[in-house]
Amino acid sequence: MSPTDEIVEAFNARPRFATALHVEYCCSGRPDGFLDLRSRLELEKDPSVISGAFHMSPDEVETRHAEIPRDRDIILYCSCPNEVTSARVALLLRRKGIERVRPLLGGIDAWRERDYPMDQRSDSIPSAQRI
Repeated sequence: MSPTDEIVEAFNARPRFATALHVEYCCSGRPDGFLDLRSRLELEKDPSVISGAFHMSPDEVETRHAEIPRDRDIILYCSCPNEVTSARVALLLRRKGIERVRPLLGGIDAWRERDYPMDQRSDSIPSAQRI
């Protein structure tokens, strides 16, 4: 199986949430966490993050995956077309035994277009340990 086929398989293995559903879950008090997967360079260019999101670059996921909780849904987002980075990371995390991860349909751009809650990141980006 090619890497592209693996990404498609991971993407289709579990349904992706629509952005509106994420908001519904967040507003109902469900303990979902958002994990921003954009590079530090992207964050410097655009410091807006989904409210309550934590950051981990895709390169850090391999070594820091133990910080990601396994007892709740974790929504992964990026700014790349078709959620490519989020899909790759979701596949990696599922292989590590973290099943409750899903890419955010449309990524941060779709979130922003709908005027959903966003924050400006501070100089110190919280680790995923506090998700």
